[in-house]
Amino acid sequence: MASLDRRTESLYAAFLVLHNLQGLLTRLEEKTYALQAGVSYQQFLILVNVASSDPPVTQTTIAGRLQRNLNSISTMVDRMERQRLVTKSRSSEDRRETHVALTSRGKQALERGLKVGAELRARLGTGFSDQELDEAMRLVTKMRNRVRTELGQENVPPQVDRATRQRVIDLSKRASAKRAT
Repeated sequence: MASLDRRTESLYAAFLVLHNLQGLLTRLEEKTYALQAGVSYQQFLILVNVASSDPPVTQTTIAGRLQRNLNSISTMVDRMERQRLVTKSRSSEDRRETHVALTSRGKQALERGLKVGAELRARLGTGFSDQELDEAMRLVTKMRNRVRTELGQENVPPQVDRATRQRVIDLSKRASAKRAT
């Protein structure tokens, strides 16, 4: 069998590492959030999206931000409503739309999740310089943009824009400040 050229071997190896990293990170997040925050990582992501979005928040908005199918988000939101983490209500303008809001229990789970996430990121980031983290962010963003282009989404703004990232950071800071008092 003919050997692959250097670039093809590097691409293959990079994709294997990215896929492996994605699987490992997902397993770690699921385990950590379930044990320490009392919610699954996917539920935590929904809580973050509801909390960081301007109301009213629809399930369609959540699905778009998380790059998930609407039916899977709907199933998770139904489960979260049964757990009293969120409430659902029909839109008065369009009855096909369902609005999602956090309950006090959901806000508490969000705060626990923000703390768990901050601690996990701190542990995983140990040993990386600021320059290495910046370079990793640049490369991963570049790969994400290539994937978006392949999906025909090159003209669509990123689902997690700067304003959303800042709202999530602000949520995390407020949760940290509340714990400190």
